[in-house]
Amino acid sequence: MRGRWLPVVLIVASGAACAGRDPTYSSDIGVEAVPVDEGSLAGWWVGQFEAASVVNVPIVGPRNGGSNSGRLVRLTWNAGAGRYDAEMTWCWADVFEVEGVRHAFDDTALARLRVGATTVTAEHDRGAVQFGRVLDLWGVRDMPDPYDTELPTHRNFSSPPQSDWVFDEDQDGHPGVTDHMSGTIDGDAYVVVRTIFSPHGVARTPDQLVGLVAPERIEQRVLDSTAAIWGIQQGAVETRQTPDPDPRASWFQMVRIADGATCSDVRAARADGRLAARRPF
Repeated sequence: MRGRWLPVVLIVASGAACAGRDPTYSSDIGVEAVPVDEGSLAGWWVGQFEAASVVNVPIVGPRNGGSNSGRLVRLTWNAGAGRYDAEMTWCWADVFEVEGVRHAFDDTALARLRVGATTVTAEHDRGAVQFGRVLDLWGVRDMPDPYDTELPTHRNFSSPPQSDWVFDEDQDGHPGVTDHMSGTIDGDAYVVVRTIFSPHGVARTPDQLVGLVAPERIEQRVLDSTAAIWGIQQGAVETRQTPDPDPRASWFQMVRIADGATCSDVRAARADGRLAARRPF
């Protein structure tokens, strides 16, 4: 398993790494793809998406980090467009521990996060799949450019225009989304997050997809906090993260599930091993 990482970011990155690759990615992940019928990937899937990063920890410097997010994914075949439309619902957000700091997000809070939307194209005869650019935003909305507008910070989130973008997405009475921290830091951080990614990979079987996540951007800003570290108020600390340079460190796995599944089914798939505890290739 990879090292652990600091405040949020989930997962949940971008497909710029696809140029020049064999579309089946067998040279990258060592998995032989199987052909699938056109439209046959439509349905419900339990999935996990792991994004590895390098975290610039204040005072101590860069450390390996990352996160693993559980998602309920629904694919709908759009025959006219020749693609799948995807909905991705948050089920868990496990942020890896860095320098003794642990993170937790309430299930009720995750249930209130927006459902993500993207598209998936497939070379069915080769068993290759490519997600569109996925954008995950936590605690912000209505920014002029959701991909590139600078996220609000603790210095400006209470003043326009940033105050118009920040909202209490988990509905707990605090701005952004609440990260419950323990260990070296103890307390709550109120954060906004942006991650961008485009998973790409193969059908290992008609009922399992695996591949690489290819992180593009991993950003988090602490708006405010009840915690302090070494006498520095955590709300005034801006950590910076960059994607891990090893493309194989960020990966995904999806397993078909019965229609109408819920996050309980996603968690059950992790508990019984259908979703692997480690990278499955």
